[in-house]
Amino acid sequence: MAATKDVLPTGTVPTYTAFGGAPAAPVSNTNAVVTLMAAAGVRNVIDGVAWSYIGGTPAGNLQISDGNNVVLNVDIGTVGNGSYMFPRPLANALVNTALTITLAAGGSGVTGKVCAIGARTE
Repeated sequence: MAATKDVLPTGTVPTYTAFGGAPAAPVSNTNAVVTLMAAAGVRNVIDGVAWSYIGGTPAGNLQISDGNNVVLNVDIGTVGNGSYMFPRPLANALVNTALTITLAAGGSGVTGKVCAIGARTE
């Protein structure tokens, strides 16, 4: 039996991306930022976030902001990668609001990357 796959109707644009686009950053000692832009009538939603730092000893931080409101802020002090999957998807409190994920510059010689997992609008 041949395998089948789901096909979207012609003209349909999916709003789900596995990783919220390309990972943001890689420039040494520079913030890595992913911004899910505000869209009329919908909320931005993510299932999780993944990050990495390479080089040196980072003095890093991961912050997620819902518009101007910080909803997650954690320090990261080790080289390597990590991820966090939310128990329930994280969504904007209000429609038409950007969701911004920032992995802070890790320090001299440290490069960081960050990406949204399961980024979509609802």
